[in-house]
Amino acid sequence: MADRRYASRKFVLACAGWLAGVVFFSIGRLDAAQWLTQSAWVLGLYLAANVGDQAVTK
Repeated sequence: MADRRYASRKFVLACAGWLAGVVFFSIGRLDAAQWLTQSAWVLGLYLAANVGDQAVTK
């Protein structure tokens, strides 16, 4: 049985968004407060999408 929890489009998109924030922070395009806000938005949107997905499928 293969573990496919990390193969969802939502997870991949959330990882890409978070990694983009890390890259922009590391090259100096974002300061710490902006990076924290971006990370909070990415996590919040990912969690909201999971809750919405579970609500629709049940």
